[in-house]
Amino acid sequence: MADSKRGDVSLAPTQCDPVCITCSDQGVTARVLEIFPDGTANVDTGANHIEQISVELVDAAVGDFVLTHAKVAIANVSRTP
Repeated sequence: MADSKRGDVSLAPTQCDPVCITCSDQGVTARVLEIFPDGTANVDTGANHIEQISVELVDAAVGDFVLTHAKVAIANVSRTP
């Protein structure tokens, strides 16, 4: 792979830092509390920690658990009956 450089900063990925700079590649399971018309939702990520995320990539409903990454729901973990 070619190594691009801008000044002293390498723009190519390195062997020692292969993780997402936003969240260290950790997906977080969250419970959907409320869904808004703009494709976002309020979710509880644990201990009543409420965040707003995008749910446009999944078919989520209130009460579902979704896997989130970088404030985007990327998969349904469980559905409410």
